[in-house]
Amino acid sequence: MIYRFDAEYNGEVIAESKNINLDAFLGLHYPHTDIPTQARELYIKNLLRIIVDVNYKPVPLFTIDDESSKNLDLSHSVLRSVSPIHIQYLHNIGIGATLTISLLHKGKLWGLIACHHYSPKYLSHTARLAAKLQGHFITSQIEVRESNERYEISKKAHDAADEIISKQFDIRRSSLVDIVSDQNTLELCKATGVSMSIGDKIYKNGFTPGDKDIKQLAAYLSVHTKNTKFHTSSLSKDLPELKDAALNTPGLNYYALDKSSNNCIIWYKPETISEVHWAGDPNKAIEKDKNGLSPRKSFDLWSQKVKDQSNAWKDAELVTSSNFVNFMHKHLGFIYLAEEEEKQRQVSEKLKETNSELENINWISTHDLQEPLRKIQVITSFIMTEEAKDVSESVLQKLGRINKSAGRMQTLINDILHYTRLKEGEQALIDIDLNILIKEVLDELQDVVKEKNAEVKLEELPIITGIPFLLKQLFSNLIYNALKFSSVDRIPEITISTFDYHLQPSKIHPPKEYYIIKFSDNGIGFSPEFNERIFKIFTRLHGAGEFPGSGIGLALCKKIMEKHNGIIRVEGIVNTGATFYIYFPKIN
Repeated sequence: MIYRFDAEYNGEVIAESKNINLDAFLGLHYPHTDIPTQARELYIKNLLRIIVDVNYKPVPLFTIDDESSKNLDLSHSVLRSVSPIHIQYLHNIGIGATLTISLLHKGKLWGLIACHHYSPKYLSHTARLAAKLQGHFITSQIEVRESNERYEISKKAHDAADEIISKQFDIRRSSLVDIVSDQNTLELCKATGVSMSIGDKIYKNGFTPGDKDIKQLAAYLSVHTKNTKFHTSSLSKDLPELKDAALNTPGLNYYALDKSSNNCIIWYKPETISEVHWAGDPNKAIEKDKNGLSPRKSFDLWSQKVKDQSNAWKDAELVTSSNFVNFMHKHLGFIYLAEEEEKQRQVSEKLKETNSELENINWISTHDLQEPLRKIQVITSFIMTEEAKDVSESVLQKLGRINKSAGRMQTLINDILHYTRLKEGEQALIDIDLNILIKEVLDELQDVVKEKNAEVKLEELPIITGIPFLLKQLFSNLIYNALKFSSVDRIPEITISTFDYHLQPSKIHPPKEYYIIKFSDNGIGFSPEFNERIFKIFTRLHGAGEFPGSGIGLALCKKIMEKHNGIIRVEGIVNTGATFYIYFPKIN
């Protein structure tokens, strides 16, 4: 007989040759306890074992050194006695002599050639060598046969995987339906069903559990495997808590599709109810009586139905499904990128619409709002000058407040327009001599400077690269602010200078070389806690009644510096003044 072991070392007779008058053992199964672990280890060490007569009388061996701690290793001895339980086992099935030849595969016991004789039988040394040689030949064929089998399975699996991976699927979620529905997705690992869970959506094909059960499997296996992989041919055995989720598909091959969700793909194999014929009840393989342990005495046919089990997943099927999952990772990545690009495109479209609407608002602000404000100012000024004699003092005061409010509104509209008109690529950068530019700004503001009796100290400044009209706006705002927030206790002083880049504070980022302009005044200053907040649009540190303005000027300065890839920061001290540091990047 050829006796083959399964994964748990239960044996099955898969081939036999016998005299016609003998009972057949072909197809019978034997529990792993019939050949225990110690015996299997001996079969690996000694490839041929023979019992010439099961009724032999063992004799003791004595050694010269008879200490109790000394053992004589007879593993490789042909004449070594065997376990009394095994002899009893052979008596129970009526065997007179046995010959066993080990069949090894990859260093493990694959099976045995088991020869039975019903009376004592002596084999010559030559016959034993011939039998051993036959064992070597069959062992060599095991690898050949299994390699051929693996190759055929692997070829079919890889062909199916290559077929589906080579197809040009759309980079959209709808392509997941096409992938799951493709028969090759099942064939690549010989599954009868497949499901793919992506977000709240389940795509499936073939014989699978219901959606609710698939979600339960995905959620549990995500945690159980830490978003890796898992396969079984008997779910109720390996994970009994999930038995009800896959009653008819006990074979599962699970792969997570990302590391942070329940997204996964699961292949399924159906239950294969099989009837196993045992040579006696496997649950009574070893019995205990008054003499101790003894082998079973009954070898009558005992049938068992095996349920909750599928065909095993072949190594080639697992390798191919793993390769397919790598393809799915990439495909899903492309889908997510395409979806993100579409979202960005839609956001961009909305921004274009919003910008267009803002441009319309700017147009309305320029023409439709400023015109009535100008009329209000002209009319109130006319009444306050030309017809003042006919109007009471209280009315004149009210008209004055209306005129000032209209002026503040017009200033606010102009500042908003300046702020919103700063667009990318509005004008090319050119070399600008700051000494000339600031002198032009001072000429434009000379009336305000004289009114405040201010002193402006201008040191030698560098030539930088920028946009002239924006930098005029920048320095105009800074000078005007310094005059507006001057102290009544002292003559306003404004100093504009430059200093070495290496003296700049280390907190400035990103690290690059700058031209640094220092703009300081001796005005009313402000608390250092406002050093950052002061550049936010519409931020005012004082009431509108104390100092006029819209709260946009410094926000506009910051935006101008950002457009020049520069930095502006300020340090304020209450009742002492403020110092602005303006960083223009050096362009080599």
